[in-house]
Amino acid sequence: DYPYLSSSANQIFDITVGIAASSAMSASSPISQQEKKINIYNQMAQVLAGHDHTGSIQLFDEDGNILAGGTKLRECYFFNFARLLSKDEIKKGSFSMELGNAVAFATANNTRLTITDAGAQNDFRVNSPAGEYGILSASAGEPAGVTSGLCGLIYYQAGIAVVTASVFRNVAKSDGKAEYNPTVVIYETGSSSVLFLT
Repeated sequence: DYPYLSSSANQIFDITVGIAASSAMSASSPISQQEKKINIYNQMAQVLAGHDHTGSIQLFDEDGNILAGGTKLRECYFFNFARLLSKDEIKKGSFSMELGNAVAFATANNTRLTITDAGAQNDFRVNSPAGEYGILSASAGEPAGVTSGLCGLIYYQAGIAVVTASVFRNVAKSDGKAEYNPTVVIYETGSSSVLFLT
């Protein structure tokens, strides 16, 4: 360790994006660096989620219940936190990240989601080759019309958060409020799609 007051400009985290080969985005018209995004997803899934009984790489599961099937996270952002922050592991139940997810850059903070692993100190999973992990959920943010839901996984010993790309999905509704909808595929040709992978 070292005295924190003498430190300068330390890296906090790396961020990258990956898509599963079974994602609707990988089957659509080519996107920039598509194969690299599939490779990133496969690399992270292999290390964090492991392989199934057939030897295939498992997809990230929204609720961590791999045997029951359920919703898979096919388009993800990966936040790899520096060892300076996570040391031996991220403390369970302490993770919180706030994201601005409005359509326009100028108003990005007008619509916010808070992503947490609330309650994870008593409710975490151990079926990962990378150690223990918790379920991330998005809580209602600003404005009041933003809804909540499961939105990712956090691997405590690895220091990696896997967040569905759907958190950046902002649908303008007739009442002018935004909605976080983790069940909607983010790739669309309409004006409501806010995530552009380049």
